[in-house]
Amino acid sequence: MHDIAPFVVLFLQVALLFLSGAFIVIALVHIISDAITDVPFVRTNRRSFAKITEALDIRSGDIVYELGSGDGRFLLWAARRFPEARFIGIELNPALVRYAAWRARRTGNPSNIEYRCADLFETDLRDATKIYSYLLTPIMNKLLPKLEVELKNVRLASCAFQFQDKKPMRTVRLSEKRGYHGEETLYVYEF
Repeated sequence: MHDIAPFVVLFLQVALLFLSGAFIVIALVHIISDAITDVPFVRTNRRSFAKITEALDIRSGDIVYELGSGDGRFLLWAARRFPEARFIGIELNPALVRYAAWRARRTGNPSNIEYRCADLFETDLRDATKIYSYLLTPIMNKLLPKLEVELKNVRLASCAFQFQDKKPMRTVRLSEKRGYHGEETLYVYEF
């Protein structure tokens, strides 16, 4: 019995060190996001993925952008379910872009997904057919003139935040539970 105790203690110490490291990495990602972007890193709720892709009406041949793709998990989920569409994540935080690419490689590296470390205001979106975003209202409003120029026959779905000067064609209830900042609502627009 005494021979097992040191291994258990060692295992617990390693596990605690790993968890501490994970929390530090998560904290650093949030600090970097807040420092270099105007949008904090907030994940889209995994339970909303199916409703979001349904609202976007993703089809074969679509080019789907996520503006502020964060850790890339939404696009990775969608890329596996829609192999005939192409998915491009735009994220300014280089740590999140590297993490998203690592996750994609770890799960089979789907050939229909790409993550770019780029400023969404400087990214040419003219080839997009669908766009998903989870950006704050001031960013959405600042982005609207660019979208109106570059997008033709494009559906955009925005989680929680809407354009001040553009009416959504519809809204989708993502959850019956009320969120902290409206994340239970998806605003769907046509450009």
